[in-house]
Amino acid sequence: MASADSEPSPTGPSPAAAHGSAAALTLGALGVVFGDIGTSPLYAMKQTFSPEYGLTPDEGSVYGVL
Repeated sequence: MASADSEPSPTGPSPAAAHGSAAALTLGALGVVFGDIGTSPLYAMKQTFSPEYGLTPDEGSVYGVL
């Protein structure tokens, strides 16, 4: 026979904890997405004007690449 102290505990996080976890995951996902969007153009420009492609970063080439 089970005593009153051995009641099964509810499974899963509380609603407040679940909301906090979802907010943290959302914030993390946004950081990844916008981090990629922010750094990818910089990386692309760096690679475009690397010496192996022979482009010089003058005004005409930069506007042409953009």
